Amino acid sequence: MSVRPAAGVSFPATVPVVIVGAGAAGLTAALAAREAGADVLIVERDALPAGSTALSSGLIPAAGTRWQAAKGVADSPAQFAADIMRKNRHRADPAVVAAVAANAAPTLEWLADRHGVPFDLVEGFLYSGTRACACTARRAAAAASCSIICSTQPLRAASRS
Repeated sequence: MSVRPAAGVSFPATVPVVIVGAGAAGLTAALAAREAGADVLIVERDALPAGSTALSSGLIPAAGTRWQAAKGVADSPAQFAADIMRKNRHRADPAVVAAVAANAAPTLEWLADRHGVPFDLVEGFLYSGTRACACTARRAAAAASCSIICSTQPLRAASRS
């Protein structure tokens, strides 16, 4: 695949927000931008959107979610951030890790509350190097032996706006 320069090329439409990739992160970013009033164009190279979330069986860790609390799972963004830092041998930027850990649960709850993405807690699953976690965008039926928060429908179900 080659990328050619766009000098002198014009397009019949313009949009203020272009998102490259229609995986869980890209679709979530598109929902947030659209909710903020922006027109959004999502560009995806694959025939079906999937992204790296699909490569990880759809598991997206989060800590301190309401689904965990309902099942008595004690976890927090601070513990989650510590797990991430330990797992990457303290090579990641602690501020970025803290921001991700602090915003993962609210993002899942926003997807559920505002966009109707259903979630379940899948119990008994731990990522290597972690104590407790939660995930999204994976069918709960396929995760019956795990313990994580998972969507019971693909993320595209959240495309309502």
